[in-house]
Order: sequence, then C-alpha cells, then structure tokens
Amino acid sequence: MQTYLKTRKLSTCKAGGGKRLYLSYMLRRIWIGICMLLLMVSACAQRPDVERKKLALGETDVWVELSYYGQPRAITAINVHDDECSSVEAAREWLSENGGLLIRIENGGERLLKFTIGRQQYKVDPNRIYSKEGAAKSLDRFGEVSGEAVEAAYRFGRDLLALVPGQTKCMVALHNNTEGGLSVHTYRQGGDGEMDTKEVIHMPERDPDDFFLTTDSVMYQRLAAAGYNAVWQHNEEVREDGSMSVYYGRRGEMVYVNCETEHGHVEQCGKMLREIEKALKEN
Repeated sequence: MQTYLKTRKLSTCKAGGGKRLYLSYMLRRIWIGICMLLLMVSACAQRPDVERKKLALGETDVWVELSYYGQPRAITAINVHDDECSSVEAAREWLSENGGLLIRIENGGERLLKFTIGRQQYKVDPNRIYSKEGAAKSLDRFGEVSGEAVEAAYRFGRDLLALVPGQTKCMVALHNNTEGGLSVHTYRQGGDGEMDTKEVIHMPERDPDDFFLTTDSVMYQRLAAAGYNAVWQHNEEVREDGSMSVYYGRRGEMVYVNCETEHGHVEQCGKMLREIEKALKEN
C-alpha cells in the first residue's frame, strides 16, 4: 500500500511539471507573437525622406526642412516657429502613420527670424510676412523697419509657400502656446480676436489653450461637433496682420487649419491632428 501511494504521488508531480512546461511554452509563443506584431507596426510607420532648402531672407540664408512621409498628399503640415516643438513632435508621429509632408523652418529654436541687409539687422515674425502690410508691422514691432526689409520678408514668405505641393487641399499649421496666453477665449466676446471671428465654440471640459482655428465653415462645424474648441475665422472682415490664416482665408484656395495646443500637450495635439484627418475624410 505504501509503495502504491508513493508511486501515485510521483506520477502526480510529473503531470504537474508537464502542465507548467506547457504553460511556459505557450507564454513564450504568445510573447513572440506580440513582439512580431510590434515589429510589423513599427515597420508600417514611415520614416521620412528629408530634404533641406535654402531660402534667402535679405542677405541671410534660412534653411527649411521638408520631411516627406511617403508621397505628398492632400494634407501638408507646416511649422514656422522653431520654438514650438511639441506640435512638431505630434505631427511627426501622425505623418509617420498616414503619410504626407512636413515643412519646418530651422531657426535654432527661436521664434523670430533675424536677417541683415547691409549693416542693418532686422527681426520679423515668420507668421506675419504673407502681406507687405503685415511684414511692415512685424518689423516695426520688433525693431528696425525699412522698405527693403519689408520686401525681403514678403519675398521670403512667398518663397516658403511655393514649397507647398500643388495637390495640397488642406494646410495644417502647427502652433504651441503657453498658459495664460493665446487661447480660444481670445476669440470670444471681449477678446482681442473677437472682430476677426465669425463663430467660436468653447467646450468647458476642454483646456482653452487647445483649440482649432480654421478658414473653412465645414471644417469648423465638424471639429466643433467632435467636441473640440474651435474658431471660424471671418475671412471677409479679419484684420490684415500678414498671418498665414488671413492669407489662405482671403484666397479661398484650400482649407486652412491652425492646430493650437499648449506646450507639452503632445498627446492632445496628436488627437487633434487625427481629428482633422477624420473631418476631411467625411467629404
């Protein structure tokens, strides 16, 4: 009887060991499968082909980076302020998944472009140079202004926009702000941008620093319906400040969307960029 019991006990131990070995084997197979899936996802994310263009701004050379994620398509993203990096980080991830072009001014992490003509140095905001009036106001705000400088800044703006592919139907401008600065409240009643706005919506559950500004009524309605803070620019009455939104709003040749998020809100910016993509696909 004792021998029989010992034999049964030994047999049970061997059976338990077999189950553990089988479980370990299956876990390894599952882990290998997960790793292969992650590698496939990583392979699907496109790495860009990067090209650098040199544009003249007065007597100063400004480099512009063009990152092609596959072939150019209907959406082009642009970043003109080199100190607004959170939006660029989010855009790179978005474009790596969906393809497209990112145009970015290389400016040493600074917001304003500095350039010289003769012995005089000038400073200008690269989002205020798409009209001569706007360029003059920006130059005057940050320092010296002259007719030559206005022409140089305006010409640089035109050369920059000439890099946008002809098939672009939607221009997405990438911007970041800081707490207490520009927000959706800027465009509401009593705000500095009220007279430039046709319609605005603020979602109480959303950070007011994270919002869209668009020149297109349909895009505005779709982004608002999706639950985001949104501004519809009044293209006929907006003040001429030389900005890209005014330039495209008045021309009406494509949908312009400014994706504005607070510095550091990379994940939120990514969600908002994908919402623009979704809105365009509803056509």
